[in-house]
Amino acid sequence: MKGTFAYLIISPFLILIGCQSPKADSVEKGSLIDSFKMTSVHVKDDFNIKVSLPEEYSTSGNIYPVIFLLDANLYFDTFAQALRDYANVGLAPQTILVGIGYKDIPTMDSLRQRDYTYPTAKVEYEMSTSGGADQFLSFIEKELYGRISKSYRIDRTNVVLYGHSLGGYFTLYSFLKGSSAPVSKIINLLLPVPLFIITIITYSLWPSGTKKSLLIPRKFISLMGELKTQMTQLA
Repeated sequence: MKGTFAYLIISPFLILIGCQSPKADSVEKGSLIDSFKMTSVHVKDDFNIKVSLPEEYSTSGNIYPVIFLLDANLYFDTFAQALRDYANVGLAPQTILVGIGYKDIPTMDSLRQRDYTYPTAKVEYEMSTSGGADQFLSFIEKELYGRISKSYRIDRTNVVLYGHSLGGYFTLYSFLKGSSAPVSKIINLLLPVPLFIITIITYSLWPSGTKKSLLIPRKFISLMGELKTQMTQLA
């Protein structure tokens, strides 16, 4: 069952998003699920964005960790419910989930190849379009992140990018790309992909010429191998 699989693979979020968030200055009101369409100037295409807010969001005044979830057409509803259920029983902090999706699943199935890959695939890989990871990462960091940070009370020191399978490839790419960037909005990365064993990497980067005190910690978690095989069998 898809729900069982999601509950199992969501557990590493507990490592990344940590403890309960501190208070913010203002209180906003809204429904638990927001959705909107966003046109990217970098990708030159539309994305369907869904945002799941904690149940206490409208009354608490807290700021919250935020997770950017790829392939949202397929995973968003299950992950949003799993995060909420974990939070309700005290196994996870309240978290904002931002799903990045497409018009529908068939569209996602084709355009994820365009957005999650770099460089352009060889002809024998039979990808109709590929190599757009740079533009997609710019969309997340320079467009979507800005809108989310202005619209919702997020903890800017606790930002997670989650990708599975080809989305995991993109997550790894964003990690490596961030190693040479002066600033990266994405602090933590989580990917279950068959290319890597289970590992946690804390990566630090800082602008060239700055002091080491300006280190930006980045955590990278990769899941798969036997654990993923076991989880898949339970799914």
